[in-house]
Amino acid sequence: MPRQAPPSPTRDAAVRPAGEARRDVALIRTINQLGHDLGLETVAEGIETREQEQLIRDLGVDFGQGFLYSAPLVRDALERFLDEIANEVAVTASHS
Repeated sequence: MPRQAPPSPTRDAAVRPAGEARRDVALIRTINQLGHDLGLETVAEGIETREQEQLIRDLGVDFGQGFLYSAPLVRDALERFLDEIANEVAVTASHS
């Protein structure tokens, strides 16, 4: 039987009561600030929706990862994925 992912404040905030969602945002903000105060870059995991992505951007989190961007990939698939992104960026840059 597959293991269930642990609760994620960013992933689960949309289905939680408003008071708990506010607490989750405060927790994310605090952890992010602590990381930055220590000179670290921060990563939010479990990003599955555009709303969650916008939340972490608004809170100043440096990076996000999750199913919104891609399912977990093996090395070869990851390399192809990154090549596709690099090609899209190159095409976009050549048209501007």
